[in-house]
Amino acid sequence: MGAELVEETGMGRRKHRGKALVAGWWRVAAVVGVLAAVAGWATAGVVSRSGDKSAAAGDTGAPVRAVQITAPRADGQVSQVEQVSGTSRDLQPGEVVWILIRRAARTEAYYPASGPCLSTGDTWTCPDVRIGGAAPVGQFELTPVVLDGRGQRALVDYLTNAGQNSSGPGLAQPPQGVVHQGPSVVVSRER
Repeated sequence: MGAELVEETGMGRRKHRGKALVAGWWRVAAVVGVLAAVAGWATAGVVSRSGDKSAAAGDTGAPVRAVQITAPRADGQVSQVEQVSGTSRDLQPGEVVWILIRRAARTEAYYPASGPCLSTGDTWTCPDVRIGGAAPVGQFELTPVVLDGRGQRALVDYLTNAGQNSSGPGLAQPPQGVVHQGPSVVVSRER
């Protein structure tokens, strides 16, 4: 048999078999290891798809979309036709970036750029955005939006009816089908 371990307690002596005592500790260590592994998997499961740990607590698996304009710069001077570019994150298949333009500091209509922006990875470019149309001077708000198929159809229908230069009456609000709207950039145009 195995060696016996004698333990002195305040109430007398107890004998333990050495093997039984060691086997008990191995069981405890195994249970702690399993619990630690499960806790590690649970923690790893709350990191969002984009790797952004700040959204981890309430992550539902939904994409964390983002879109913003990087050029032209806010408060910059622009000409009537400009290239507008920026970045995006977590666009889903079938979604595209469009630019909506309107006079700044007014509740005027939105005018869509003449088509969707060209996307490559996390960057996009709209090569020929008309800013201001017939208005030769003033401040204009450029707003990037991510559209699904329904939103794209709405803007294509608008442009078809208004003409490619967005000379129609404008849109009172962004179209149905906007899945994300980025921050606006205000620019100035002087002749």
